[in-house]
Amino acid sequence: MATSAPLPGRVRTRWAFGLLNIVGLLAVIAACAVLFTMYLLRLDDSDGRSAPPPAPYRVLVQHGSELWSAGPTGQAQAVPLPSGMTSQQTLRLSPDGLKMLIIEPNAGGDQLLLHTAPGSAPANLSLPPKSLNPGPWHIVAATWMDTHNVAVLLEGRGPSRGGVLAHYSIQGSTVVSPTWLPLGSGIGQLAALSPDAQHVARLETKPASGAFAGQTIVRLSQISGDHPTVAFRYLGEMPPEALLWSPDGGTLAIQVPGLGLEIRKSSGRPVREVVDGAVPAAFSPRGASLAFISGSGLFWQVHVLNLHGEIDSTLVPPSNGVPTLLGWTPDARALIYGTGNSLWQIDPASGASTRLPASVSGSLVGIVPAGAPFAR
Repeated sequence: MATSAPLPGRVRTRWAFGLLNIVGLLAVIAACAVLFTMYLLRLDDSDGRSAPPPAPYRVLVQHGSELWSAGPTGQAQAVPLPSGMTSQQTLRLSPDGLKMLIIEPNAGGDQLLLHTAPGSAPANLSLPPKSLNPGPWHIVAATWMDTHNVAVLLEGRGPSRGGVLAHYSIQGSTVVSPTWLPLGSGIGQLAALSPDAQHVARLETKPASGAFAGQTIVRLSQISGDHPTVAFRYLGEMPPEALLWSPDGGTLAIQVPGLGLEIRKSSGRPVREVVDGAVPAAFSPRGASLAFISGSGLFWQVHVLNLHGEIDSTLVPPSNGVPTLLGWTPDARALIYGTGNSLWQIDPASGASTRLPASVSGSLVGIVPAGAPFAR
């Protein structure tokens, strides 16, 4: 009877050595995975436990023609505003809470006012000359680039809808002569300006034709006009409810009714699509994270999206009411969440919440350090 010859010793040794290598490699990979998971869990746990409380702050809320200041202690206080304020006016507070822009819509042309002290009369800021566009002017967006510089995006309302970027340098209560940068008519309607005043978003609407549905395009470009990109394209002619830029101009959050929240880079690269995403939403002061809402009815969630690692942390809101306000404290250590006439302070790491004693409702104007003139 034929018998199988035994494997040579050298072959058996090679098989055993290879098997040991594979086992050893798998053991190393498993150990690394366990150690990395333990590190992440410990890091997350330590962040949740040891997150320091935010520095003293005040939340400024516009309710109709009134401005209210609320904080983690005490009741809300009214902030003196110029007489004649209306609910149609929009307020833009400087990051340090020292100055305020007032955007006043008007059929004969919008007005831009500078308010430097509570109770004082605001000053009119000059608008672009007729040589650039006969006007009247519509103020599309106004943003504080820092505590002394304001960028304003304007568009002519007449037959020539050319746009202009205005820059105002403010020293104390004095406005240095503004500068004007014509943007031309471009493609689409001006819609939003990045906080660094380096990018502009335009809306381009293509109406329905025959069997083809209408569509809307959110197109981004540098102020210089170079490198236009399409950030978002969707069916329908309804404009976005919100276009929010990160402070560094690198990320855009687009909220469209019925389509949710789209988060895109300024290059157009998708970051996150949230089908039930909704406003309010807010970027952290330095733009590292985006806080936003998702859900509907009585079921809501608060999300904190880390834009560097694109890690989404989901928090349970402190109330089942419809969210109306969301923002960051100046040091980004806490979120301020509003529903009805209640305000809450939320730890973005652990989700722990504390209700503020003030009862106030309205639209968020800003969250500034306590002691700022407009935060009394």
